[in-house]
Amino acid sequence: IDAYDSLGESAEAAHAQVAGAGPRERWIAVCMAARRWALAQPHEYALIYGSPVPGYTAPDTTIPAASRVGLLLVGIVRDAYRGKGVARTPLPPDLKAEAQRMAADLAPDLPPEAVAALVAAWAQLYGLIGFELFGQFNRL
Repeated sequence: IDAYDSLGESAEAAHAQVAGAGPRERWIAVCMAARRWALAQPHEYALIYGSPVPGYTAPDTTIPAASRVGLLLVGIVRDAYRGKGVARTPLPPDLKAEAQRMAADLAPDLPPEAVAALVAAWAQLYGLIGFELFGQFNRL
């Protein structure tokens, strides 16, 4: 929980510094804060976003701390959609159904296209951080 909270605090502080900015600037600030945090705490990053332990299920008490960065990103996407700053790309039926399922839990006020874009960008963020942190770009 401490690592999630530390990451969340870093992202929230960066977001607060650009609170009056547009969604793009806020998104970049949160993503860069997550990257800086991971580079400064590689072992903690690996603990929370590295290889899962087979059979382990985190207790529900980790959910609030683990959700902090994600909730910031949801808020930014929500603001972008309200401001019409996100294009609606049609989704294939299977992906749309999955995005609708995720939207029900994550952001019921967002259309499935926004949720699909959010989840893809969120996964890319942590994937890129992991690639950098664990030297995967050295092999390209």
